[in-house]
Amino acid sequence: VMVRSLPSTAASAVGVVKMGEVLEGQVREGWLLMDSELSVERLEKGDGRWVLMDGKELGLGQLLRLQLPVPSVTKTFAHALQLSFDQDVSKYHLQVEPEIGDSFHVRCPEGKSMLVHGLHADCHVRLRFALNKDEGPFGEWEAVETTFAAAWEEA
Repeated sequence: VMVRSLPSTAASAVGVVKMGEVLEGQVREGWLLMDSELSVERLEKGDGRWVLMDGKELGLGQLLRLQLPVPSVTKTFAHALQLSFDQDVSKYHLQVEPEIGDSFHVRCPEGKSMLVHGLHADCHVRLRFALNKDEGPFGEWEAVETTFAAAWEEA
């Protein structure tokens, strides 16, 4: 896929992206801007790197797809899970599908970790990120199990 100096298929090519490469940037009107830190003036001069996301109108089909991170569970408890992140996930929602109980979603907080609580002990749980809570796009599922909690009774 061609990398362009401006968000136009007529703009000069400044590079090529190969299949399988992971890109970071900001989506702007169907284009991925890989240099979102540049000033408006520099972008208007053609100093940016832009990649068309969907080439259907050109007969090329989908060129890029959003890749969401996979939740990383770092600690399991009987009724909760601790997740840690190496990037900011505050723009995502976390979908939680426990084997026992109702599915739910939570907005991810700022920071490097979060706690998902209200789960049943010894229960399979699936987690995934979503950009929009109900309509996606969605990331891959991560499956985990909460810790077993022994039942105690009076002696």
